[in-house]
Amino acid sequence: MNIPGPNSQEQRVLGECAIHPKQGGTPDLTGIKSVLELGNKTTPQKFGGDSFRPWYISQGLTYVSIDWNGRDGTLKKDLNQNILPESIGGPFDLVTNFGTTEHVSDQLACWRNVHNFVKLMGKLTSNTPVGPGWESHGFWHPTLEWYQEFADINGYVVERLEEEWFGGRQTRKVTCVRLLKTQKLPFNMPTLPITRTPKQFEQEEIHIT
Repeated sequence: MNIPGPNSQEQRVLGECAIHPKQGGTPDLTGIKSVLELGNKTTPQKFGGDSFRPWYISQGLTYVSIDWNGRDGTLKKDLNQNILPESIGGPFDLVTNFGTTEHVSDQLACWRNVHNFVKLMGKLTSNTPVGPGWESHGFWHPTLEWYQEFADINGYVVERLEEEWFGGRQTRKVTCVRLLKTQKLPFNMPTLPITRTPKQFEQEEIHIT
């Protein structure tokens, strides 16, 4: 049976941000036993619109997904609110952010939650819009410099940090980030600005404290 799983973009972030030929395109989940997925992630509608849950479970992983909509077995949680990791089965070996955090209004609360969800020696992978072409998508677009500061002040080692083209048209880019949490530190919000999109707000750069 063909069980839907992460698309090629997400496979790259899960592994080395480049699919390993020897794995036939399968993400590298070495050492990963538990996964938290931010957002109710599904395959594109043209491929069935199926939840990724069965695929993760088929890999022998403990899988949790959170989303305010509570669909497809996700836990109904709002990243604008404080969420205790233990209340959702965490902290986790792997936390995936494939286009979720840019839709959360309160970035301070959001990233504090994300940081707390990651287990010591666990990994955070993030694929979020960056640069031109995404003005109508989401509210917030962190830059690579923002992610670097996030890693530096919160006890992470950067394993991957770059931009790559989104899809085959090469008109828009996304971040390709993988961080390893090597220290257990209280959360610190980066001081570098996050780009604010004009979807509901004026486009500007602000500092969150």
